[in-house]
Amino acid sequence: MEQQSLEQVCIFSLEQSLYAIRSNATKYVEPCPAITFVPGCPQAILGIVHLKGAIEAVVDLQSMLCDSTQSQSGKKTLILMEVDAIRAALAVDSVLDLALVEPAAYQEVPSNISDNLKKSAIALFNWKDKPVFLLSAENLANQIKGKQA
Repeated sequence: MEQQSLEQVCIFSLEQSLYAIRSNATKYVEPCPAITFVPGCPQAILGIVHLKGAIEAVVDLQSMLCDSTQSQSGKKTLILMEVDAIRAALAVDSVLDLALVEPAAYQEVPSNISDNLKKSAIALFNWKDKPVFLLSAENLANQIKGKQA
């Protein structure tokens, strides 16, 4: 019997829900510094921050994934994501774990989720008996690129 390779994912929280992205798309995690608002930015862009010598766009992941306006709660953590030369700091409530997941544990995404979440969620799995949506970093990057154009 052939053993499947494990995938490392970064699990994080947004409000009451749990999400994950594959760790190979993440560069690092930082506490959220003061965000500088930039007039004229799309709604999903909270502003910019200075992280490790670079200026990064801060994305309100909550508003991208849910059919709602910009989230009102202050995000405490940034996950710097880089995919296909697109970099963005994803604003999340907290990073909970770097976990190894067997691809066989992935389930199909339910059809009753929000339209915005359908654009990025590619699988569902359980972590500590809680459902976690696995997000496609590539799909997120394409959405961010479209919102910045």
